Amino acid sequence: QEKDYRVLEEEARARLEASNELNKRCRSTAICGVFLACTRRDPLRLFAEPVRVPGYESHISNPIDLGLIRSKIIEDKYTSFGSFVSDMKLLYTNAISFNPPSSIYARTAEAILDCLDNAQRRAKDWMEAVKISHSSHQRHVANGSSSSDNPFVALEDTWPGATSALKDDVCMKDIVKADFLRTKENENAYYGSL
Repeated sequence: QEKDYRVLEEEARARLEASNELNKRCRSTAICGVFLACTRRDPLRLFAEPVRVPGYESHISNPIDLGLIRSKIIEDKYTSFGSFVSDMKLLYTNAISFNPPSSIYARTAEAILDCLDNAQRRAKDWMEAVKISHSSHQRHVANGSSSSDNPFVALEDTWPGATSALKDDVCMKDIVKADFLRTKENENAYYGSL
């Protein structure tokens, strides 16, 4: 009986590790995807680097730019999806509070925020669906009722393509590292930069 307890404990630990790894991959993939979507709303790269305008630092107490956010993504500094979203919203808040409402900076920040709101909702739905599918599979494995090694079979049936981004989480981070804004005009150069 003591042996059975150790086996169960090891199985539980393995399931927890798998769940933690999945959460990390989901978070990383969602952050990369949302970041890439938002940066496409800044084609002039207005927010790509720190602001160097007289008076900015005295007006803005917590400056941030897309370059800093990109660095934090690459270095895995975001421990939650919410902390990433907070930084993106801070970018918007800073831009709106420093620039006139009709300026290109304010309008671009507004476009980034609109994108962030939509992408954030989709990313949260996606992360939840992936986690539910994985958890359900883990329960079936524990009960001995799973006939598949793939925890995402049911999810792929109902949401085709939902797990393809998860499988390419390293590729997503490489795209963020490339720091290359993808447009129709530079499609070939985009793939060459990867």
